Amino acid sequence: MGVAILCQIPRAEKPWYLENTGLNIYSAEELGYFICNNPALADESIVCSGFVQWVKEELKQSRLALKLSHILNGETYTERDFILTFLKETCYLNVKELAGFEQQLQEFAEKPLSQRLKRKADTLMQHEKYNRALNYYQEALFCKDQGNMGSQFRGTIMNNLGCVYARLFMMEEACECFRLAYEELHTFSVLKSYLFSVFMKDGEEVYRQKLDEFGVDKKSRAKLKEEIDSVQIPKRPEDLDEALENWTESYHRNTDL
Repeated sequence: MGVAILCQIPRAEKPWYLENTGLNIYSAEELGYFICNNPALADESIVCSGFVQWVKEELKQSRLALKLSHILNGETYTERDFILTFLKETCYLNVKELAGFEQQLQEFAEKPLSQRLKRKADTLMQHEKYNRALNYYQEALFCKDQGNMGSQFRGTIMNNLGCVYARLFMMEEACECFRLAYEELHTFSVLKSYLFSVFMKDGEEVYRQKLDEFGVDKKSRAKLKEEIDSVQIPKRPEDLDEALENWTESYHRNTDL
């Protein structure tokens, strides 16, 4: 059963557009929900002068807009201060919840830049914003500040890049990323992703060659075959024009193209 949130502040006539996810926000409560469920995306897409103006003109919250403006123009302002002030003044969270969320933001801010970039990419993947996720994964991969993660961190990012490319049907890039991820992580789950991407890209013959190359045992081969055989062949849509329109819309939404 869902939870209803009573809107205390009037809804905006013109929404605030969250560029990273392509969402239109019409109320303070909507934005509060988004921020609390996607803290990694509480960034410059919200913390900016344009947002302050939207709060003043669309939400009719002049006092809140003034507070946010003071924070934004301060010499030592942080995104965390801006976000917490918004959540506090709109009463989206109670005192205990606000303290807990403040701790989340503090812990996130203290992580190395590379981990923050990865977290942002992971969140964008959840929103099916694949091109944007791709950019942040690549930025994290080449970031000098990788803490003490080493090969584990690189392997995880390469695996996630493989997932992004696979969802974009860029199978050659997906294969290469999964291969590099396996070299770092040496886990069967990553090897399975690599083998499946090979199957999709090059067909069954090359797939079988790779099974031999990586020394996959009979039991594992049987499980992989069972998974491949369980994939249902898509049925031809009854209305091709409608299906094409839906596919095109989904493609543009996921790739920002």
